[in-house]
Amino acid sequence: MRRKAYQIEHSIDFTAKQWEEICSLSFEPFDISEGEALTRGQWLAVAEMALGKSVMIAARRYDMGDDDDDGNEQWADELREIADTILAKFQPGDGNL
Repeated sequence: MRRKAYQIEHSIDFTAKQWEEICSLSFEPFDISEGEALTRGQWLAVAEMALGKSVMIAARRYDMGDDDDDGNEQWADELREIADTILAKFQPGDGNL
């Protein structure tokens, strides 16, 4: 049986640390494993979640409860980098369904 275009999975290379962050965005039933290939729609959802989390962190609205806010800007930057990598792969009209 042939897959529909929206079911095609894509792999994107990330560092182990980036994968850890991506996996932390998982929720039931959208469970992400390190190195997993995802569909375009799933990758775009990950990019949006990463951007949303980065905004919350930068605005100091994401409290990990450890009283260590010194690394928050770097953490937000790392999330934006993940989103940028995904969004660079999937451009409007690229035929990369």
